[in-house]
Amino acid sequence: MNEKQLDLIKRFVEGTIDSNLYKMDDVEDGQDVAIGIDYIDDIEESLEYEGIAYSDDEKEEILSYFLEGMKKEYGEDNVYFGGHEQLVPVNGGFKTVHAQLAIVVYANEQVPEGGK
Repeated sequence: MNEKQLDLIKRFVEGTIDSNLYKMDDVEDGQDVAIGIDYIDDIEESLEYEGIAYSDDEKEEILSYFLEGMKKEYGEDNVYFGGHEQLVPVNGGFKTVHAQLAIVVYANEQVPEGGK
């Protein structure tokens, strides 16, 4: 991964975390929150928008960096990916999130196990 790619993905990770903050009101109200992100499409669009070229290998490295950032922030057990929809446990049941990645934030945990 080159310097421009690394700069973009760092900003993307930080921006994703910041954009999820407004959803935390539900957690404070005692509800689990499942956040869906089409991260592959969004990262590809961001690279294209900024005119940053990348190879297939670099793309995989960029995507891995993003996933590791999400796991670090939310806990490995709370980050679901691997298809275009994810089945995640929320509020005592299961919810299908129609996105390439789902993050679950549980109301009864300040910091998910494995997070921060």
